[in-house]
Amino acid sequence: MQNTEELKNALLAEKKKLEAELGHLGVNEAGDWVATESDIKEEGAAGPEREADPQDAATDIEQFEERSAVEANLEKRLSEVNEALKRIGEGSYGTCSIGGDLHEIAIERLHANPAALTCIEHAR
Repeated sequence: MQNTEELKNALLAEKKKLEAELGHLGVNEAGDWVATESDIKEEGAAGPEREADPQDAATDIEQFEERSAVEANLEKRLSEVNEALKRIGEGSYGTCSIGGDLHEIAIERLHANPAALTCIEHAR
């Protein structure tokens, strides 16, 4: 396949970016990213002796759920990128096996999504 090195570099750059974004949202626990609570705390908030405010608790829960959803999407994409890098190493990158026969994925599709597993026809 042509441009494999260029696409590999694009995948490596995306991997680095995804890992940085995931690092802002959570922690990596044995290969699995887990969202953490926001590290942004209310100005002047006291320690454990501060009385819990139900509104603050609801906001914290909502923010955690949002962080968890974003983390899940980023982790899914990171997995796709890692799989594409693995396929490059194995020599099977850029091929679609859906439909019973191996055939190339169009280079335009790979430029748009370097982690694509299927040709555009089978992606639909």
